[in-house]
Amino acid sequence: MIIWNHREYTKRAWHLLQHWRRQRPEPLEFTLHMTNTLLLPVHTWGTVNLDHELGAKRPFRPEWLMTETIGRQVGSLPLSLYAVTGSENDIVTSLPAEQQARIEWGLRAVHEIQRSGPEEKRLTDFGYGKEEVTVHNYWDDRPVLQVEPASVKWLVLAKPRTGEALVVLANWSEAAVSARVQLDPTPLHLDAARVADDETGATLAEAATATIKVDIPGTWGNRMLLVGP
Repeated sequence: MIIWNHREYTKRAWHLLQHWRRQRPEPLEFTLHMTNTLLLPVHTWGTVNLDHELGAKRPFRPEWLMTETIGRQVGSLPLSLYAVTGSENDIVTSLPAEQQARIEWGLRAVHEIQRSGPEEKRLTDFGYGKEEVTVHNYWDDRPVLQVEPASVKWLVLAKPRTGEALVVLANWSEAAVSARVQLDPTPLHLDAARVADDETGATLAEAATATIKVDIPGTWGNRMLLVGP
């Protein structure tokens, strides 16, 4: 009874949100603090879900984030109250603040959980969020990227009109890995593209059709690749 009564309350709040969105100039959202539980009857009516009101000694597993946090089941934007790396992660908290922020950004980016920082500016500069940029997730039914080992998760931003792509690789491991990356150039229109490290500009492959070796740092590190003519 509590859950279904709460559903009626959130439905009323959602309808009020639609009213005030027409009246107010600023963007308005309805955030539901889910407290580590995704209740489909209730959270369907929010526009933002706020997760992770708990500590963890290691990063939340990708399966956890896909099931509970990313908001796709209810059509919500995902927020995380505490660190996805785990607010009690003694390995991460012993690192310099800049490295901590970089690790946290990568684990969030491949799940499209809210984030900020200099790395995120690279995504927005590329056009993330604009109509001409297509987003591809690692859990897609027909993934545009194949990566080994499976501990490496990814996000691909593609510009089909210009034959460009930006790839984020996040290593879900404390140990460094040498990943094998294989793009599917057909849906991405990358036939004549080269692959480079987005931050250094170093060429990793002369053609996007090649299998690319990418060394990704340990302690849950990440790399970004730029693919283009």
